Amino acid sequence: MAEKIIYIILIVFAALAILYLLFGLVCFIFIRVFTRKIKKNSKAVNLLLVQRTDIMKEIVGIAKSNNILLPSDDVENIALLNNISDFQTLTKEDRDQRILSFMHSSRNLITLCSRNTLIKDSKEFLNALSKYKDIEESYRQISALYNSDVIGFNYWINVIFIRPFMKISKVKNKDLIV
Repeated sequence: MAEKIIYIILIVFAALAILYLLFGLVCFIFIRVFTRKIKKNSKAVNLLLVQRTDIMKEIVGIAKSNNILLPSDDVENIALLNNISDFQTLTKEDRDQRILSFMHSSRNLITLCSRNTLIKDSKEFLNALSKYKDIEESYRQISALYNSDVIGFNYWINVIFIRPFMKISKVKNKDLIV
């Protein structure tokens, strides 16, 4: 009788161990999937940030070639995204500050140029503005995908049974982008 109870307890523990291993395997698969998606979308975000900066430099150049006086703060904020090959290397605060300053200044400069009679109807400005709007739309879509993948990644590395292994492996939560 005691042997049967021990045998049943061993079977229950073995079943629980197998379930735990299967659950852990599922978690690790999801973590790996989200890691790949984050890397792919991170590259796309980096590319779009460079393109946004280049288009805004083009718009600033168009304005300056037409002798339009631009606020120096806004022109400086456009340069905040220069020479950043990977936005993930920046701290979240620095990255968010740079991107938000860039977005605010780019809107200011585009509004200023759109109201200026010298260039608002010029083909060069309208083409640059059209490219900028396309890139902005792409950035919004890619950053939304990136953020949803980060949320998924952070969820799976924080599952209660997996969290100790993630801490040992020094896997940390990833930050959302603006």
